[in-house]
Amino acid sequence: GVNQDGRSNGITAPNRWAQQELIERVWRSTDVGADDIGFIEAHGTGTLLGDMMEAQALGHLTSGRSGGSVALGSVKSNFGHAEGAAGIAGVVKTVLALHHRTVPPSRFADDENPGLQLPGRRLSLLRSPLRLPSGTVHAAVSSFGMGGTNAHAVLSSPPRAVHRSGERVPGVFTVSARSARQLRPNLLAQAEALAQLPEDRLAQLCWTSNRVKSRLPHRVAVAAGDLAALVAGLREAADATHDEDGGVRRTAPTVAFAFTGQGAQHPGMAASWYATSPVYARLFDEIDGHLAHHLGLSVRDAVLAGDPGVHRTGLAQPALFAVEYAMAGA
Repeated sequence: GVNQDGRSNGITAPNRWAQQELIERVWRSTDVGADDIGFIEAHGTGTLLGDMMEAQALGHLTSGRSGGSVALGSVKSNFGHAEGAAGIAGVVKTVLALHHRTVPPSRFADDENPGLQLPGRRLSLLRSPLRLPSGTVHAAVSSFGMGGTNAHAVLSSPPRAVHRSGERVPGVFTVSARSARQLRPNLLAQAEALAQLPEDRLAQLCWTSNRVKSRLPHRVAVAAGDLAALVAGLREAADATHDEDGGVRRTAPTVAFAFTGQGAQHPGMAASWYATSPVYARLFDEIDGHLAHHLGLSVRDAVLAGDPGVHRTGLAQPALFAVEYAMAGA
């Protein structure tokens, strides 16, 4: 939610009551209370007036907590004020903290301003990392603009991704190099290293090779259903790679999807994807929820149940779109 300071004693001066009204409204609209907030990422500029106003606004809500104090921090203490990007920096910190379930401490937290009266407001600065508990955790983020715009958000920890079956999920592992000459030793080195790893690492290794590792111009991609097949594929690719023309050189690669139209639908289509790929399942569920408002039925339930009615145009078209949408996203 957002609001505006309105009248204050200057363009850069905050308004405690506007901040308090905004935070109350956002917490109420998200159905959380002070007892539900795991930590607060404050605007926290470190100024005498700004911090006092913010502490008062937050304290009005947190002082009645039934538990202990709620952790309070500001990413500005770690790397300074990012001006126009300060608010999103606080959001990024909070998202990462919720993802890793650890809130980093604030620098200079030992030098607390006693005038803020944080203990009485059930607020405490983080002097060491805070490990968040299991289950759903909520965090609040505040950011206040110089011109008087106030913004506040409540974020919650993401749901745990759960594989829907014990089936092995195939993956694609990519190896790249700056030149064709360097590609073969890279393939052999990766094969040797992967041969020492446990079988259940395949999905993680494939993801890392495509999303984390640098994409150098000469590449080889190996598809495999298990780690042993991947190691064998890498060694086979190394044997087939020559110094002169090994690998595939690409510049500015793009990906396009050409999906079929009506006629390719069949009962139970892509059911194995739904059972083995959490990303595909999440996207399929998402688009099914949107389509259900217009169709009055669940495309997902019809497809997964093997309903022969999927051949009817009224169901075939949205079912194909849902399958293709989820495939493209996965």
